[in-house]
Amino acid sequence: MNLIEKIKKYKSVSSEQFIELFDYVADKGHVLILKSDGPRETKRFTCVISVPENPEKSLRRDADTLVDAVLLCISEYETR
Repeated sequence: MNLIEKIKKYKSVSSEQFIELFDYVADKGHVLILKSDGPRETKRFTCVISVPENPEKSLRRDADTLVDAVLLCISEYETR
């Protein structure tokens, strides 16, 4: 089972898996950004994956938790 499958199956991300995820995206030449927007009441966490060579494939997903934002983003990333 690869990293993405593990994260999706267990719906959690360990600190080691975050590092692996950054490496996984970077190895493809893409950019991963995670951010917290404290002032927002809902969907305070954002995951962005930028695909420089094909901007239409870039993603941005907001969610109430960091893990949910990552799950939304990587689930769609893997299907593009």
